[in-house]
Amino acid sequence: MSGYAATVGSATKVYLSSDKNLPVQINGNDMVDFVVAQGTSGIWRWRKWASGFAECWGATSTPTSTNVQWGGMTYDGTMRGGHALPFALTNLVHADVVIEDPGGGAFWPGVHTVFGDKAPKFFVLSVGNYSRTVRLHYYVTGTWR
Repeated sequence: MSGYAATVGSATKVYLSSDKNLPVQINGNDMVDFVVAQGTSGIWRWRKWASGFAECWGATSTPTSTNVQWGGMTYDGTMRGGHALPFALTNLVHADVVIEDPGGGAFWPGVHTVFGDKAPKFFVLSVGNYSRTVRLHYYVTGTWR
């Protein structure tokens, strides 16, 4: 695509080149980093950046029943998570899971294991006995090369 320009808005031009050694420029300024690939796969949306950075985020739901006593808390004795990422990360930088309960209960993930090719595995923790379906929101970053 050497020499092609795309107008973005009224004052911005983006120049693209098929030569991977040439920088991408916006208004004559080199881009420091930019997305080279993106997509969806299963529960995931993902982006790969030219710098080698990668990010995956996704959401799903799972039934849970926090009925096993542990000190002043309860937990669901079934390990949750571990959903396969759309691609393996060469270096895992960050992995997070947030539990959302539309019913108003209070839940926390007790993260157990994290790998570069799967979402975190965790136990669902709570201060009370709950049996309901909760939403899981993941955000995982690392490097893809």
